Amino acid sequence: MQPIIDAKVYLEKGTVPTKTPAADYFVNELIKTIEHSNRNITMDNWFSSLSMLKESLQNNLTVIPTVKINKSELPNKFTDKKFQNRQTGSSMFLFDKYLIAVSYKANWKMIVFIEHNE
Repeated sequence: MQPIIDAKVYLEKGTVPTKTPAADYFVNELIKTIEHSNRNITMDNWFSSLSMLKESLQNNLTVIPTVKINKSELPNKFTDKKFQNRQTGSSMFLFDKYLIAVSYKANWKMIVFIEHNE
């Protein structure tokens, strides 16, 4: 089991500086102690954004997040919001210079998204 490297407590209003999205603030605070360490971070969809993924690359970190279906960066064909247009068990991939995204249709009413940066 790995020890906790760092932690921040969210105490609702006043925890995060104004005009800063809470997810961005906490990710930036938590990675300060591991910047430029070539480590990998796994996170859920509340913390993930395309800008955060690109920023982590500049800090020599890779990220494997899950992604919300409503991200504007993802094409409609990739998300299939009505869950009808893709066969169950199928996968789709998107590639950018340093980013890879996978969309997997697990069953008739669920699609799982994972983005990865290298």
